[in-house]
Amino acid sequence: MRREWTEEEIEYLKEYYGQHSVKDIAEKLKRSYESVQAKAGRIGANTKSSMNSNRRNWTEREEKYMESRYLYQPVEITAKRLKRSVCSVKKKAARLGLNKFYDIFSAKQLAKCFNTDISVILRWVEKFDMPHDSIDLNGVIHYDIDLKKFWKWAENHKDIINWSKYECGTLALEPEWVRQEKMSYEYSHTREKWTDEDLRKVKLLLKTDKTYKEVAKELGRTYYGILHLMKSGVVYGKVN
Repeated sequence: MRREWTEEEIEYLKEYYGQHSVKDIAEKLKRSYESVQAKAGRIGANTKSSMNSNRRNWTEREEKYMESRYLYQPVEITAKRLKRSVCSVKKKAARLGLNKFYDIFSAKQLAKCFNTDISVILRWVEKFDMPHDSIDLNGVIHYDIDLKKFWKWAENHKDIINWSKYECGTLALEPEWVRQEKMSYEYSHTREKWTDEDLRKVKLLLKTDKTYKEVAKELGRTYYGILHLMKSGVVYGKVN
């Protein structure tokens, strides 16, 4: 039975055809010499113009983008932004000395992915028990976050995360529910103006010693919406 070509195999073929021998490519892809030649012909990878385009030189701007973003987002996103193949991006990353670890992020890296300050991530750790490993380096505490554990935690704490600042696809292992959550957040009534009645309810609920999270849930708002009211002095209460 003929084995179908995967997208990854086709990308590899486009990237390396003309640079490596057909024999080497065939061995790498575990395909026959004839199969590789035939596929290259069908997708136009064996034409001179195609092989030249695959060797497009990297610009200084592209290299700077790699250095600033490669470690913080899936390879597929980087490849899409740069209009290059995944194979090409991985190869360039190796040359730049960029090592890709999808599963562990620092608190600073996580904050960057959510376009927020590191203090927000530390609040998740301290007030909402976000899973982490802490390391004391010369008196400075560093936090490492396992993304698999993070996403499991995030699913149970959706209401305290500002999803409007998160760009889908920037973190590996991203669950399917994230895109829907981001859409719901952006189009829900959390962006509606606060009415006098809303503020009255917030004040009453805070007087009953409810947490910001509990108040937000009861009013259909977000944790950060309540926190903003407190910081702006619109309502007063105990910080929690």
